Amino acid sequence: MKDDYAEFDLPRVWDIFNKKLDPIIASKCKICNISEEQIGYFEVYGIPAYVPVTFASYTKASGIQYCTLEVGIGVVPELRTLLYFQKVSDEDIYSSLHKIYRGIIAHRLPLKRIPNKT
Repeated sequence: MKDDYAEFDLPRVWDIFNKKLDPIIASKCKICNISEEQIGYFEVYGIPAYVPVTFASYTKASGIQYCTLEVGIGVVPELRTLLYFQKVSDEDIYSSLHKIYRGIIAHRLPLKRIPNKT
């Protein structure tokens, strides 16, 4: 799409991921007194297709699982629609979306992983 917002926003965000996110997460872990065993991870994958949504899945410390689907990455954030889905069963919307997006990144290495552990 001509003048796609993501085309201009991506280099700025990628710079933040590469230069600033590691120390930010490390400092938050120290402030919250989180041990290395308790740290989750943040991964960014590059996929070879234009998907006009952003998918993210989370697990809270309480064990609650949920995901977000942000529609409209080609427009400014104020115009995007953000949907939240909580896992309530293995056959709900969360589980379906999680399976689809995990399938897309299956057998791929993340472009970025924080902390950088295997």
